[in-house]
Amino acid sequence: MNEIVERMRPKFRAHVAAAGALVSPNTEDTLLVKCAIVGFSQYSATENWTKGDHTYVSENLADGSDCLSDDELKLKALCLGGLCGLLQQKKLSDQELTLAEMHLPGLILLYAGKI
Repeated sequence: MNEIVERMRPKFRAHVAAAGALVSPNTEDTLLVKCAIVGFSQYSATENWTKGDHTYVSENLADGSDCLSDDELKLKALCLGGLCGLLQQKKLSDQELTLAEMHLPGLILLYAGKI
């Protein structure tokens, strides 16, 4: 998980700008979902993004996100998208996904001041 955060953090502003410029036919694709799509694209082609990825990201963004700042939420979305991309490429097992999900809140708080 640390590798995903380390990959997203240095280009955080560029990734968020790319998400803001992303045109989607899906009206449900908020800026946070678009951030997740950009995170996904770091590991897999965007045409591989599925409704299941959208659901996974949306549900996980809702979980415990009420205490995060706007930038922390965007970083979380980028990382969740990255996890989906890794899963799609079969570079992450279910057990590794569970561990990553457990570590993500702490890593976001650790790196929040550095984005």
